[in-house]
Amino acid sequence: MFLNHKSIVKEEVKTREHIVTIQDFLRMNAKYQHLNLEIGITFPRKSRSKAQKVTPTIQTAKPEEAQVISEIFKQVYRNTYPYKEMENPQEIRKMIEDPDYTWMVFKINGDKVIGCVAIKFEESNKSVYLHGFAMKKEYQGTTSLPKLVVAAWTVLLKKYEKKALLWFGEARSAHSKSQFLSDLLGLKPIAFLPKKDIFFDREESELLLILYDEDLITRYRRKVTPKLIPRILRYYSYALKRYQIGIPEVSDHVMLNFDDKKTNAIKRKVIYQEENDNLGNSLITFSIKNSDAFISFIYRPSVRIFEKTEYKVLNKEQLFVFMDKVKELIRKLKIRYWEFFISAYNPTHQTILYDSGLKPFGYVPCHKYVKEENIFEDQIAFIYYDGKINGNLKLIPEAENFLKTIKPSWDQLSLSVEIIENPNDILKYLQLGISLPVRKDFYEFILHDLNVYRAKSLILKEDNNIIGHTLVYDDGGEVLFFGFFGVNAHENTHIGFLLRELIKFAQKHQYKIIRGPINPPTFIYGWGFMKEDSLKDLCISKPVNPPIYQEIFAEHGFYIKSKQGTWEGEISKISDEELKIYDFEGYEIHSPKDWVDIPKLKLPLLMLSARNLAKESQLTPSPENLFENFFSFVKKYGGIYMVKLLRHKQSGQFVGCFISLPDPLKTNQMGKFNSFVGYSLTIDKEHRGKGLSLYLIKEVLDAAYDDDIRYASVPMEINVFECRNLVKNNIGLSYTRTHLILERKV
Repeated sequence: MFLNHKSIVKEEVKTREHIVTIQDFLRMNAKYQHLNLEIGITFPRKSRSKAQKVTPTIQTAKPEEAQVISEIFKQVYRNTYPYKEMENPQEIRKMIEDPDYTWMVFKINGDKVIGCVAIKFEESNKSVYLHGFAMKKEYQGTTSLPKLVVAAWTVLLKKYEKKALLWFGEARSAHSKSQFLSDLLGLKPIAFLPKKDIFFDREESELLLILYDEDLITRYRRKVTPKLIPRILRYYSYALKRYQIGIPEVSDHVMLNFDDKKTNAIKRKVIYQEENDNLGNSLITFSIKNSDAFISFIYRPSVRIFEKTEYKVLNKEQLFVFMDKVKELIRKLKIRYWEFFISAYNPTHQTILYDSGLKPFGYVPCHKYVKEENIFEDQIAFIYYDGKINGNLKLIPEAENFLKTIKPSWDQLSLSVEIIENPNDILKYLQLGISLPVRKDFYEFILHDLNVYRAKSLILKEDNNIIGHTLVYDDGGEVLFFGFFGVNAHENTHIGFLLRELIKFAQKHQYKIIRGPINPPTFIYGWGFMKEDSLKDLCISKPVNPPIYQEIFAEHGFYIKSKQGTWEGEISKISDEELKIYDFEGYEIHSPKDWVDIPKLKLPLLMLSARNLAKESQLTPSPENLFENFFSFVKKYGGIYMVKLLRHKQSGQFVGCFISLPDPLKTNQMGKFNSFVGYSLTIDKEHRGKGLSLYLIKEVLDAAYDDDIRYASVPMEINVFECRNLVKNNIGLSYTRTHLILERKV
């Protein structure tokens, strides 16, 4: 679009290398400061010049020129320009008439408009934004612009000197000429914006460019040392070298430790708002009822991006909930790119964004103006982007040096997997792969099963940062079980990479089948990938995940092995009237009186399970080795009433049982557990159809109600129709969740 490097005179090449501040630029170009853009600026072509270049005039645009400006954008970008206001003459006219905008046009032969450029002054931010460079195709490469643009830029810098302390713009990474012209104006790269835009139906990355007033960093920058997580340091080092901003404080190990009660309370109060403009864009806001906390951003459907993010939170849980809500929206709207500038003084916020899948791509000193204090704060450019970055980068040396300095890592080239075998080390990483909390009071139960299965962890790393996890184990057979499968921000590329490593592991160790997710101990962490239409609140043994996991697993040849449904809801005692239609004379309930009685019941309980549970319902491998661990959990959090057996009087044999689990993740206002799980109900075939299931359930349910239990959930294979009808019709529970156990032949 613009002149190539050779067209710059030696003097201009020499001087632009030393431009650091607005005042540097003004001193070097003082001869242009008093020119007038209203009447136009032009420089006659030197007669001895060999270059046959068109030398236009640059002049402030008139409202009636809005039509031709819009036509230039349509012609140059073939109606694909991502910001549609530039193709709309009415919108351009509004901007020309707005005193905060300065639209300029390039003219030849008097009044023939061949190109345009604009700036916008934002008094509220003390900044100016450069945008809207466009030149008609037939004049690209044949027009002498550098000196002209430098002169106009000088006039504008002088006009807004000390009013606008920060000048910035964006340049296409696939278009070196636009970078070159920006560099000529003193705008230097400070952040990389991967895949932000779409030009000519192709994704392109942008460079964020910046120019500071000489007083901004020394006088107006917040007098607080930035606090950064280590992943930010490479970006900070670039800004440090260029602007001498001092040494930051490094926060090596930020522990998030979210308060689950606070998080769940916030989730229930989230409010969603969307305001649409006349160009199809939206301002989306998530806020919290009775709170000042919010996050907002502009949604541009034409290019599927979120940008101009603003946020205010009072605690880390609010930011965590907001990130979760935005990620759901990203998946729903298939967003390609999300741009989020975040505080350089809060390492907790930085960690939350990084763990949510956004990556740092630049450290920007004095990026945010705080009007109340008349100071500027540093911010970090965090970016989410989908897929791989287009390698079609055409960079000038300044931009190349910037990227070499920050050394951004992207796509899967930097991904690797490490295998961990020590159970105590595995504990550190399980939370990456599960939505349910890996609490310290659960460690004893987790470690038991890890040791029984001789489990290993595959740890996914990106640039030596741990971003994903899956557990692998077996029961001595030909099936490789996996569980706790998850990656930060549920990023497609990372899920696929970790899954392929799981398949390679199975192939290397000659397993015949891969099955999961089954998350030991399953009485805490459950199994399956959750379907999208499921209830997502916190519940023991009910992991939550977005549907992208099962979609990617299906792409890699996995099929559904089992569908597990959950029925849940408020409970009350079962009326005696419901049992009067049955005759229970030949049966009796056996209630263990103390926990010391449980080991004696191990064999009959295991046999009842083996005889009666369908293959689809027998998900946990080697249950005989997990018996003691299971009942230790029930003992720690529940009551002995949660175990009931049914004895046939005539034979003296146990012919049924109902085993329940406490749910330590749900409590009432007094802090006491108020929920339980109907974990296993079995009746021998020859004794079914006699109401014995209801007989057993009533015993447990009534005792639970007396223990202030008011909520129940019941998981089962969805095709167990008798049990489904029982929990629905007799207990009044509703179908709330579906979890899929997947399988693949190796």
